[in-house]
Amino acid sequence: MQDKYSSNSQIFLEQTKIIQKRKGYSGVYIHFPFCIQKCSYCDFYSIGSGIKPSLVEKNIFQTYKQELQTRLAENQYWHSYIYDTIFFGGGTPSRMDLLYLDDFIHFLKTNLKLSHDLEMTLEANPEDVTEDNVKAWQKLGFTRINMGYQSRNPKYLQYVGRYYDPDQYKNAPKILASSGISETGYDLIYGFPGQKEEEFYSDLDFLLSFRPTHISMYSLTLEKGTEYSRQVREGKKIQPEEDLQIKILESLPTIMNSKGYEWYEVSNYCLPGHRSRHNLRYWMMEPYLGLGPGAHGYDGHSRYGNARNLEAYTKDPTITKQEAADYATELFLSLFRIFAPIQIESFLWNQAEQVKSIIDLKLKAWSNRKLAYYENGIFQWKSQAVMYLDSYILELTRALEENSTLQKS
Repeated sequence: MQDKYSSNSQIFLEQTKIIQKRKGYSGVYIHFPFCIQKCSYCDFYSIGSGIKPSLVEKNIFQTYKQELQTRLAENQYWHSYIYDTIFFGGGTPSRMDLLYLDDFIHFLKTNLKLSHDLEMTLEANPEDVTEDNVKAWQKLGFTRINMGYQSRNPKYLQYVGRYYDPDQYKNAPKILASSGISETGYDLIYGFPGQKEEEFYSDLDFLLSFRPTHISMYSLTLEKGTEYSRQVREGKKIQPEEDLQIKILESLPTIMNSKGYEWYEVSNYCLPGHRSRHNLRYWMMEPYLGLGPGAHGYDGHSRYGNARNLEAYTKDPTITKQEAADYATELFLSLFRIFAPIQIESFLWNQAEQVKSIIDLKLKAWSNRKLAYYENGIFQWKSQAVMYLDSYILELTRALEENSTLQKS
């Protein structure tokens, strides 16, 4: 890949939206935990409840309302924000009953200050992407549909316990592409045991033929506590193909750039101007309300996590684990996953001069090692940094921790 940071670096930055700290905005995440069946690799709180929706799935909307009203009553910060993103995740929120969903969206509009340019996202699985559903979602105000596609090969989907409808896996992308929804995206997974590189790129080419505005690509991982992790530990299944994952991770930036897609976060690509605002909110450490069992929230000062148990959540949705947020440490663990240019100073408004100095020295060191571009307060990783990104971020957080220890001694 040509080094865009050499002779044309300033031109590049002028053509790319620079990430800056925002104040006064928040979002809402609603966790719908129900799926047809739970995938063995998934570490999100989810419940396999079969093909036909149950009454419990409908009843959860009343609990969402109760949680929101309680949080608004007990925490003044939530009243001060303008909400410019709403994200329905899961689980499989595309299973949501349309009448209950309509009523709940109206409830959100009544109780929150929503932005005029609201981004409202629904995560969908292929089996739910029908012409009738897509028309209904559009009528409800959804601006972004993100499909959990994962793979076109049924043997890999079945290997990790994912529900698979062959007709819908073929037809759903066509329906979504012709729907008129302004933002469309897909999730793909690579590194299934036995998967070949050409199989993954065949999946990618198939989805890119529909010209989605966004695509996320994740390596299959062994998450602690998942069924897949247990099966590998017991020798019943094989670990993900790590060598393949490394090869794909290194190759994707060049391939996606050649197809006109911007690489803006480790696993995320989009057409220019089509980043996921809600996902950026997490990486930029902006506040967000989390509703539902297993959901998390951050009010700008402290974090909370809801019970990962439907019965406990339904009984009292605000019994949560809450703790103060370490702004600097948490910010840099997430902010430096971003591969778009970042206006660093805007994120350091509340930091001591010593902390700013440590960060500046570290970013200059990365730039000198040809890992990043850093000039006039603008920082951006180069593609070669991705393979050891976690260790580079650890360098920074350790430097901050050492400074904190010295200040206390």
